[in-house]
Amino acid sequence: MRLDRLGNISTNIKKYPAFTRFVKRDMALETHEFLRHSLQNNLSIINFIESDFAMLNQNMAEFYGIPNVEGNSFRPVKLDAKLNRGGLISQASFLTGHSDGDQAHPIKRAVWLMSKLLDDEPPPPPPNVPLLDPKASGNKGLTIKQQLEAHRDQDSCRDCHKKIDPWGIVFENYDAVGIFHAKADSSTELLDGTKLNGIQELKSYILNSKKENLNRSVIKHMLAYALGRSLSYMDNEDIDDLVKQVKAKKYGFQDLVKTLIKHDIFSRK
Repeated sequence: MRLDRLGNISTNIKKYPAFTRFVKRDMALETHEFLRHSLQNNLSIINFIESDFAMLNQNMAEFYGIPNVEGNSFRPVKLDAKLNRGGLISQASFLTGHSDGDQAHPIKRAVWLMSKLLDDEPPPPPPNVPLLDPKASGNKGLTIKQQLEAHRDQDSCRDCHKKIDPWGIVFENYDAVGIFHAKADSSTELLDGTKLNGIQELKSYILNSKKENLNRSVIKHMLAYALGRSLSYMDNEDIDDLVKQVKAKKYGFQDLVKTLIKHDIFSRK
């Protein structure tokens, strides 16, 4: 999940005074508790994209603006869809860890989503392509979305960013520490022509069109971890078999782990 990026982020606390060291600690714990709860209760990995609950304690609930949660212990809290939470992709650990500490960063968020949950690793940037610099004279006063539009005008950047940018722009309602702001422009168009506006439409699109990508991606990351090595094309047949088995078991997270460790690839010499 790359939670290490949350640990390494340096956040502008003058701009985000609610982001305390205790909130930063509990952001990571929220994700750990969410995954633990999902595994122990064999919840579907579909919940990684959208869930009707969040694992919260009072500290994180107050940070998100969710009332009536008291105490330090994390527990499942029923969510209203209007809160724009649920799943992994709207958790502050991911959103904060994939910002620059001052502004939201759609590219970092897009690359994380594509590589970790959609089995669609973006290509690396070409050599000698400059990074986005919000402080550059030509970028002053522009939103990150507007800066990206200008960045895409460069021939060397256009093709890659057409594929990557839309997956990140849909997160524009979340600031650098993951707080939701309804006024930001989160409308975009994917490479396949699908138009999305915001996190809820993104979640619906993934669940309707990319469910098997999610299944394959989780299996591949879990398998690489279990085997202690990188995967190659020689593993594709086994991965295909695992994908079919997990789908037949309705994507249960615990079932996925059991299917993996019972599979021949796990014990094969």
